[in-house]
Amino acid sequence: MLLILIKEFRFEGLENKHIMPDEMLADTLYGGDDNVLAAEKLGVELVCPVPGPPPKTESKEPTEKQLRLKRRREEQESEEWR
Repeated sequence: MLLILIKEFRFEGLENKHIMPDEMLADTLYGGDDNVLAAEKLGVELVCPVPGPPPKTESKEPTEKQLRLKRRREEQESEEWR
């Protein structure tokens, strides 16, 4: 859904008018890794909480996605983010 909104911004010519947002705020529903990566590809930082609880145990060899989600969770706990 969020990816559709970002693409609609592009279709409306916001990028051509140089008024594409640098960041978008969203709620947890849109905070999945896929949406964050899709927004990033379009040059937009998606600021939103990570959905779901953190893993109960950390993997010995975490995937790139697990590392991204861990960084995002740590960031959202910072004073600056709040």
